[in-house]
Amino acid sequence: SEVLPPAAPDATMLWGRRLRARCRDILRRHDALPLAVLHAELHRSGYAVAHRYPVKALGDALGYEADQGRVHRVARGVYRLCA
Repeated sequence: SEVLPPAAPDATMLWGRRLRARCRDILRRHDALPLAVLHAELHRSGYAVAHRYPVKALGDALGYEADQGRVHRVARGVYRLCA
């Protein structure tokens, strides 16, 4: 399981549309990713999720993207960018 690296002190806080766009950018560079790895990639890229419960916010964001047909839910908590 992925160990979440700490967010940088000067990390750019993301939510809503900007969070979803960054997640799609990360998925574009990878195949399917679980939410924990996606969260870690956000931190490594200088971002953090602006929410009291960041994993829930990520799940909600990717669920919304799946509803819009932009990502595909491969398994529980695992997403891939649609072709």
